[in-house]
Amino acid sequence: MSEKGVGESSHVEIGNPPYYEIVYLGLNISTEIKMKNLFIALFVVGFTVAGTAQTKSLSKIKKDAKSEVSAVSENQDKQIAEALMKDKDLQNQTVEFLMNNEDTKEQVAKISSKVGDSKKSIMDGILKNEALTTAAVDYVKNNPDLLEKAMKLIGM
Repeated sequence: MSEKGVGESSHVEIGNPPYYEIVYLGLNISTEIKMKNLFIALFVVGFTVAGTAQTKSLSKIKKDAKSEVSAVSENQDKQIAEALMKDKDLQNQTVEFLMNNEDTKEQVAKISSKVGDSKKSIMDGILKNEALTTAAVDYVKNNPDLLEKAMKLIGM
C-alpha cells in the first residue's frame, strides 16, 4: 500500500461490503465517526438513567408531600376540634349548623336529647362521633370567619 496524501482515500477489502478508510489531516475518519457514535450512545444511556432516577425521586417527593399535607391537615383538624370546645360562639354556630343540616340533624337531635340543651355538652357528644366531628370541622374550615377565630384560639 502506498503512502496516502491529505484528502486521499483508499479502498481496502475486508469482507462485504467494502470498507473505506479516509485519511484527512492525519486522522482516520472512520475511527473518529465510531468514537462520535460511541459518545452519542453513552450520552443517550446516561440521559436515560438520569431521567429514570429523577422520576423515582419525583414520585418519592410527591408521596412525601402528600403524607406531610395529610399530617398537617389531621393536626389542624384536632386543633379545630379543641377550639370548638373552648369557644361558646364557635360551639353555638357549629351546633346550629349541624342541627339544621339534613345529613346531621337526626344524630345531633339524639345527642341533644341525651345531654340536654347545653351547647358545650352537645359539642362534646358531637366530637365523640367521627362523622359528626368531620362535619363540624369541615364547617369551620369552610367558613373563613370561624376558621380565623379558631386559629386565634389555638395560637396560629
